[in-house]
Amino acid sequence: MISIIHWISAKRRLTEVQKTIIMLGGEHDVSEVPVQILAQREMIMREVNYYETSALTWICIMGALVIIAVPTLVLMHKSGVF
Repeated sequence: MISIIHWISAKRRLTEVQKTIIMLGGEHDVSEVPVQILAQREMIMREVNYYETSALTWICIMGALVIIAVPTLVLMHKSGVF
C-alpha cells in the first residue's frame, strides 16, 4: 500500500521537475538547464517506473478482493447470515 503513495508522490515530483526544466529553457535547449536537474528528472522517472509496477500490483489485488467480497457479502445478507 505504501508503494501507491510513493508512486503518486513521485509522479507529482516529476511534473514539478518538468515545469522547472521548461522554465529554464525547455527540452530543446538543454544547454541552459543544469545537469543536476536533468539527472534528478531521470532519477525520478526511474522511481516512478519502479513504484508503478508495485502500485499496479496492489491495485489489482485490492480490486480482485473487492470483486469477490461484495457479491459474497450481498449473498450472505440475502440468505440471512447477517
